[in-house]
Amino acid sequence: MCRIFKNFSISFFIFFISGIGFAGGDDISVLQEELDMILTDEYNPCFDQLEGDISDDSNITSVIQLSGIGSFSQGDEIMSSSNVKAIVESYDPITNQITYYQTAKTGFRSFSIGDKLVGESSDVLTIEEFVLDFVVPCSDLVVSIEEDPEQMIFVFADSEAARQAKLAAREMMAEIETEMARQAALEAFQQKLEAEKAAAARSTAIYQARLQQEQMIKDRQAQLALERELAAFEAELEAELAAAARSAAIYQARLQQEQMIKDRQAQLALERELAAFEAELEAELAAAAEQLAIEKELAAFEARLEAELAAQEMMAEIEAEMARQAALEAFQEKLEAERAAAAAATAAYRASLEEEVIGELVVEDEVIVVTEAAHEACKHALGLTEANIALFESALADGTLFNKGPQSANGTEFGASRWDAYANCVSNYVNPF
Repeated sequence: MCRIFKNFSISFFIFFISGIGFAGGDDISVLQEELDMILTDEYNPCFDQLEGDISDDSNITSVIQLSGIGSFSQGDEIMSSSNVKAIVESYDPITNQITYYQTAKTGFRSFSIGDKLVGESSDVLTIEEFVLDFVVPCSDLVVSIEEDPEQMIFVFADSEAARQAKLAAREMMAEIETEMARQAALEAFQQKLEAEKAAAARSTAIYQARLQQEQMIKDRQAQLALERELAAFEAELEAELAAAARSAAIYQARLQQEQMIKDRQAQLALERELAAFEAELEAELAAAAEQLAIEKELAAFEARLEAELAAQEMMAEIEAEMARQAALEAFQEKLEAERAAAAAATAAYRASLEEEVIGELVVEDEVIVVTEAAHEACKHALGLTEANIALFESALADGTLFNKGPQSANGTEFGASRWDAYANCVSNYVNPF
């Protein structure tokens, strides 16, 4: 079978003629014979069944099977790894088959099995096989009279379109001959222009060479003058540097001499100070030795004195401890008696005011009966808030009264000092009624 792409368009043929540089009359005859041969090629179809399928209003499509995952839309341009291009007619993502066609813009090169294929918005896929590879009759003629054809048109050699194409080609050859004549005249003019340009270039070159020579002479003269000035400046500078070096050497010698004198004077003063210091140090060492002997005697005396004082203090402490013990025992006896009397008084008072008691406080083993009247009076006296009272009542109810201070963001709301004030208030409260 023959493949489609026998695409001999007239625009391509014109480009081919211009590319060979407008050949002579013999070459034009050869090209005319080749064009006639192409246009009058005998029709000998390879596939007669395709004759009715070719029309000017539809694109000739082919179908290829792909491997991989892709996404193609109608009108997308696709390209293979061998730089073959085509336009998508349709794509079936289920079968992974793509239908495409080609135009003069994409070219009519053939895809190959195994080529990598990529679209405008797709990953790279691989061509596995040709499902439908379009072929045309072997002698069909592909003709386009457009300068930039959008699609190729298939016609048969004995059709009216073929005859019109042949006539157009002959007219085009006449235009080419006219153009070649104009080209010859243009080339003659260009040759004359080039000769004049060459003469002008030679004159310009001679003038430029003369200017360069004159400039080189001026530059050399300026360079020699500069070298003479530089040599004089260097000589003057060397003389000034030599004089400056001599002055610097004399100045450095004078400075060294003055520094040596100052160093010797400082050394003598240091030696005198060192001698005075050594004499003073010897005197101080002698005085220190005498003082050390006195301090040793004083330390021995202080040690004896401390021992005696310690013995006296110990006896005084023993006597004081015995006195404190006796007083403590007497105080404890008195305290026990007072506690017994307080307990009796509390019991009697509780019995008389039993209906008003709302709780008890235990302060240092002393039970304080809290009555409702005492609680209300002390609440107002101490400026207790309802929140304080709620905390008090909850602590009183669960038996934690006076054992903890409730905390808040502002610190203890009912701290230990307020417990003490409250306990002192309710214990000393006297009912006015």
